[in-house]
Amino acid sequence: MRVLAALAQGFNAYGGIAQSSQDFLRAIVRCYPGSKVEAFTRSSDTNCAHAEEGIFQHAPSKERLKFAIEIFRSAILNQYDLIYCGHLFLAPLIQPIARLKGIPFYIHLHGLELTASTTAPRRMALRAADRLISVSRDTARMAADCSGVSQGNIVLLPNRVRDFFCLPKSRAEARSLFDLDSQPVLLTVGRIDSKQRHKGHERIIAAMPSLLEKFPDILYLIAGAGDDLERLRKIAEAHEVVDRVKFLGRVSDEILPLLYGAADLYAMPSTGDGFGIAFVEAMACGTPALGLAIGGTVDALCPGELGHACASESFEMELEVCLSQALRLDASGRSRLSVSVRNKFGQAAFDSKVRALLDPLANRLTDNS
Repeated sequence: MRVLAALAQGFNAYGGIAQSSQDFLRAIVRCYPGSKVEAFTRSSDTNCAHAEEGIFQHAPSKERLKFAIEIFRSAILNQYDLIYCGHLFLAPLIQPIARLKGIPFYIHLHGLELTASTTAPRRMALRAADRLISVSRDTARMAADCSGVSQGNIVLLPNRVRDFFCLPKSRAEARSLFDLDSQPVLLTVGRIDSKQRHKGHERIIAAMPSLLEKFPDILYLIAGAGDDLERLRKIAEAHEVVDRVKFLGRVSDEILPLLYGAADLYAMPSTGDGFGIAFVEAMACGTPALGLAIGGTVDALCPGELGHACASESFEMELEVCLSQALRLDASGRSRLSVSVRNKFGQAAFDSKVRALLDPLANRLTDNS
């Protein structure tokens, strides 16, 4: 299978959307040996080309016209079996190329890009796609609502948790790495972006004075970087909890699993995530997770099976209850949680869903060869 991929953020980029595309394309190469992926990206964490087994990504093209020309030229000069669009905002550029060449065209949907104000060209691309890949049921619903596309043309593919998110060998050593003693620890991981305030960091900060009455030495760790950091610092100052809220900045993939494993409870009252991979990563590291029963968060938490999801108005109360429960969770309970999460969102489950999506296309290619 030869795949032409158009990505908003390429390999080596940071964030859940970039990870979704990377995982999908790597699964193609893994599930269909001999497959080749040629990727074009608008941005990346480096300006260099990227190559790994079965995948080649050109250096990023930040100029929209140059990006479109490069993809058009490649589609004309080469033979592809599938065009994969990693983000809806690229779809109006890519869809005419797919139609011109008669190549199947898939769009990966993540949630935030789907709103009532979705542009007409994007709605047209949604309707023209051969398949829409959705990270959650809520994202699929939004796609159907804004475009009128049939739910039968939308395939659910929850984000996968990567193998290095697992129980720390020693939780005591993990806590020591972050200068933690025996105090209760809350954690939130994600971009601190003024355009993504839906994640709700400030709501947990505002709840800290109340939590301190029951947990006098509680600490709230916030991992992530972005332009909204100063606002959150001021909120912590206003609530007089600046000494109980610690901003860690961006945490590398090498130590992020240890940070998850060191925390007692992962909490994020997000009102707008298309999925919420951080919930899954935390639970894979053995840490219970709490979020709101809103949007794609529900699919990530699997309430009653893995994590906890509550109504928005009861979040502060549930935060205290879930932290109390998490503090009583022993090592075997954390291990069971980790195993359950990996069974549901690990590589084997992800690959199985990718095969179910792509086997009909792969079989047609075999029949035509």
